[in-house]
Amino acid sequence: MTISFSDWREYGENLGRFASIRERADSPQDRIVIQNKGGVQKVIAGDYGKTIIVTVGETDQPNGRAVVGSRLLLTTLKTLKGKGDAVLRVTADGAAISTTFGSEITLDNVTGAFKLLTPQPYVEGKGRVIRFDEGFLPSASKYLVTTAEHRPFNQVLGECKGLGFMLRSCDDHIMAEVGPLDAEDYFTVHFPDHVFPALKGLESAGGIYIPEHTGPQVHQAQFGAGKYRVICVIYPDYGKFPRVAKQDYTARVTGDRKVLVDAFKSLAGRHTYHRVVMEVSGDSFIIRSGDNGAAKVNIDSEGTGTLPVNASFIAKVLSAVDGKNATVEFSDSPSNVRVTGDKNGWPLLVSPMN
Repeated sequence: MTISFSDWREYGENLGRFASIRERADSPQDRIVIQNKGGVQKVIAGDYGKTIIVTVGETDQPNGRAVVGSRLLLTTLKTLKGKGDAVLRVTADGAAISTTFGSEITLDNVTGAFKLLTPQPYVEGKGRVIRFDEGFLPSASKYLVTTAEHRPFNQVLGECKGLGFMLRSCDDHIMAEVGPLDAEDYFTVHFPDHVFPALKGLESAGGIYIPEHTGPQVHQAQFGAGKYRVICVIYPDYGKFPRVAKQDYTARVTGDRKVLVDAFKSLAGRHTYHRVVMEVSGDSFIIRSGDNGAAKVNIDSEGTGTLPVNASFIAKVLSAVDGKNATVEFSDSPSNVRVTGDKNGWPLLVSPMN
C-alpha cells in the first residue's frame, strides 16, 4: 500500500500539532506510534490530554507496532516533495519509509514505556454525536482560541439548550461564538481550548462524539473527520463561564475586511495601550488615535456611535472572521463591538476601553 507524497505531508502536518520535533521534547510527545492491526495501518501521536489517530488505510503488512521518534518521522515526511508515492513499514527494529524512487529511511524504535490518551469505544445509542459539515473544524478553530492559563479562560464551552449546539470561548477582552450545530436535549461540555488550534487541518465533514461518563475513566470527547480521530479530555463543568448580554447596536460599518484590518493596524501603535476611538455619523466612519492622527475609512456606514477600543484587538478579530467583507457594530460606551464576516454569521465580541 503506497500513499502519495502530498497525503503523507498532510498527515505529518496534522501529527505535528500533537507531537514535538524539539530535540529535547518531553515524553510522550517526543515519539509517534505506527500500528498495523487487522489489515489497517494507523499512526498515533499525542499526550495525556489529547491524541490524534490517523487511519492511513488498508495494508497487507502483518500485525506489528513501532514507536519511533517524532523528530525524525515528521521531518522525513516534510521532505517528501514533488510527485511520488511512499509506504511506511513496520520492521523488526522500528519502521522504514520507502519511496517508489528506490530511496529508504529507517527509523529505530524508541526505548522506554509511555502512555497516550486512548479513546473510549463508540457504543451505538450511548453518549451523544454532534455532526458538522466539511470545513467546519478549520473555520471554528480560527475563532475558538483563548489566551489565558486559568479557568474559565482555558476552555471552550459547548452548550445545547434544545435548539442547537453552540461553542463559545473567551479571554479577558474577546468572546467568540460558533454554531449552531444540530443537536437536541439540554447539556453542556467544557473542552480544553488547546485542542481547537490542533484541529485546523481537519477539513472533512464528521462529528463530535461525547461518550457517557462511567467508572473511573476520565471523561473525554472525540472529533472524527475523514481519516482523523482526535481524543481530548473534557474539563469538569464550570458554572460561572462568562457571558455577554445581548444589546442593540446604534452604529454599523460594512466593507472590505482587509481595508478595515489595515486601517486599525496603521493606528494601533500611535497611543499607549493601542487605544483608538471609532466614530460613526451617518455615512462617515472615522478612527481617531491618541496623537490626533485619524483615518477616515471609505466604506459603508450607518447610524451613530462613538466608542474607544483597542485597535490591535479589533485588527486581530477582523483577521480571524471569514469572508471578503466584514461588519463592525457598536454603540456609545459602554458597549461591546460585534464583528462578523460575510462567509458565516459567527460573531466575535470585543470589549471596549475606558
